Amino acid sequence: MKRGLNAFHLKLIAIIAMVINHIGSGFRFSSSYPILFWFTEFIGKLTFPIMAFLLVEGFKYTSNIKNIHYD
Repeated sequence: MKRGLNAFHLKLIAIIAMVINHIGSGFRFSSSYPILFWFTEFIGKLTFPIMAFLLVEGFKYTSNIKNIHYD
């Protein structure tokens, strides 16, 4: 069994970070609890770099870009 993070684990981390960000912005922690606002924003900002990395990795391992069929 391999150890470490794979794409599935990275996607789970990104999904959890996005949910925490949406909860933080939904409850408007910025006015009553500024530390919670910054905490949720910091965690939520992890989502984009992870998804961008996965996008580039998927592009890198695509075998033939000209042969993609959009059905």
